[in-house]
Amino acid sequence: MPIVSLFDLEDVDSPECSACVWREQSKVLRLETIKSQILSKLRLKQAPNISREVVNQLLPKAPPLQQLLDHHDFQGEASSLEDFMDADEYHATTESVITMASARELQNF
Repeated sequence: MPIVSLFDLEDVDSPECSACVWREQSKVLRLETIKSQILSKLRLKQAPNISREVVNQLLPKAPPLQQLLDHHDFQGEASSLEDFMDADEYHATTESVITMASARELQNF
């Protein structure tokens, strides 16, 4: 992973103020640090090179929640499922989930 310094990102002829340049450089450095920490925790030297198409092919698709509820004839409580879905959709939606296996630590009893 390339190491980025504040001076590598600085454009001397930039019309931006020095505070704006510093903020942008700090943002880039924070992102690189976060990426580095994630790779370190996953014990990887670099990010895996995998396309979204490959991920979509390898991961099974979960059926929609409403389809599962209809299939099992689930009757919910008084509040409707749409109330919960609206709240969840406001925050975020999950597109894909990637899991990685890890070695299990042995415990001495």
